[in-house]
Amino acid sequence: MKILLFSDNNENYGELCAAAGTLGGEITAFIIADKNDAGNIPVKKAFYVEPDASKLFENYYASFKELVFNEKPDVILISATKKGRYMGARLAAALKTSVLTDLSDMEADGNGIKGAQMYYGGAAVRTVKSKGMAIATLPQGSFAPVYGKAEDVVNIPYKDDGSLLKKVETRSKAGRTVNLVTAKNVVCVGRGVTQKEDIALAEALAKAIGGEVGCSRPVAEGSGFLDTSRYIGVSGLTLKPDVYFAVGISGQIQHIIGINSARIIIAVNKDKNAPIFKVCDYGIVGDLYKVLPILTKMFEGN
Repeated sequence: MKILLFSDNNENYGELCAAAGTLGGEITAFIIADKNDAGNIPVKKAFYVEPDASKLFENYYASFKELVFNEKPDVILISATKKGRYMGARLAAALKTSVLTDLSDMEADGNGIKGAQMYYGGAAVRTVKSKGMAIATLPQGSFAPVYGKAEDVVNIPYKDDGSLLKKVETRSKAGRTVNLVTAKNVVCVGRGVTQKEDIALAEALAKAIGGEVGCSRPVAEGSGFLDTSRYIGVSGLTLKPDVYFAVGISGQIQHIIGINSARIIIAVNKDKNAPIFKVCDYGIVGDLYKVLPILTKMFEGN
C-alpha cells in the first residue's frame, strides 16, 4: 500500500504519520517547505515545493495534483483543516472519487481503508470505506504524533495552476494563536460565561495550571468571545489533555466527542442535572464566577 500525506500546517505531519503507520505500507508526503523542514517528518520520501510568499495556498493545488497522478498512491491522508478539506475535495473531483471526511479511526481494507465517522452531530458513529483511490481527512488530535526524519527528500518544481487569484497583501490576524492539541491542561468555557471580559477568569485558572483556554462552539461562533481556532467539539478540535476543566458547559454529545479521551475531566456547572456530570471524573456544582477564583488561588499556592 502506498500512502501520501498532506497538510497546510507542517506541525500536523506527526499525527498524519502516526495515522498512516496504523495502515502499514510505504509512506510519502507532499509538503510546502524548504528542504530542511521537509526532512523533519518520518516518511520514506518527502516531496517538497519551496514556499513562495507571493502565492496563495490554493496555487499549490496543481503541484499536488501532478504528484498524485505521477505517484499513484492507494491512500491520501489530509489534515481536516479548512484548507486541507478544500484540497481534498478538489482532488477528489479530479480523480472522480469521494472523500472520507473526519475519520476518528481507520484500518486497511485491501488497498483502501475503512474508518469510523461521526454523524448526526456526533450522536452516532458509522463505518465508511473507500472505493477506488482513498482520500480521507483526519481531525487534529485523533492520533498521537510521531517524530523522526525522512529517508529521502525530493524537490519538485512549482506548477502554475493558472488561477486568476493572486495574493496582493498579507495582514497579521489580531489575537494570539494557540495549538490546543498539544496543551497538557485545558480550561474550556461554555455559555455559562455571559460576558467576554469574564474569559479572564478562565485565563487566570489556565495560567495557574500551566494550560490553555478553549471554548465550546457557541462561545466561538455564537457570541464570538473567542476565536474559532479554540473551538472544541465534533466539528472543531479533538483533544487528549491530562486535565480538562469544563466550565459552564452543559455537556452535549457534540462537545463530549472532542474531549472523551482526556485523562481527567473536571466540571464546574451551577446546574446539578447538567449532562456533563455524567461524563466527568470530578464535578463541582456551583457558580463559576465564585468557583474559578477559588480554584485559581488554590493552584497558585502549589
